[in-house]
Amino acid sequence: MLLENKVAIITGSTKGIGEAAAIAMAKEGAKVLVTGRERSAGERVVEEVIGLGADALFVEGDLMDTTVPAKLVDAAVQRWGRIDVVVNNAAMTCIRTVPAITHEDWDRLFSVNVKAHSSLYKLHCPIY
Repeated sequence: MLLENKVAIITGSTKGIGEAAAIAMAKEGAKVLVTGRERSAGERVVEEVIGLGADALFVEGDLMDTTVPAKLVDAAVQRWGRIDVVVNNAAMTCIRTVPAITHEDWDRLFSVNVKAHSSLYKLHCPIY
């Protein structure tokens, strides 16, 4: 198995591409930290990963909250002692014409799509 005993954090892994990544990595032997804003969806993905014979943990969090990246890293390190893979899948969109996008919209987009991912990588690097 390609990812045997590797530890992966996958943001936005409660549905869509993130969920598919969590399942694919679990099939390859990874231990998976599932994260997203919807607890029931996260718990469903964890059950599916465990059903594949892999270990998984759900940490609920919204990446608009600047404390969430540290919570993800802390949870993975506490449970498995390390982090080998980070998949920054979570993202926000704003379906408006550019002139209609407000400064607050840009702040939200930048917070999730850039700052949260950057924070997660920076926190992961000293552990890796």
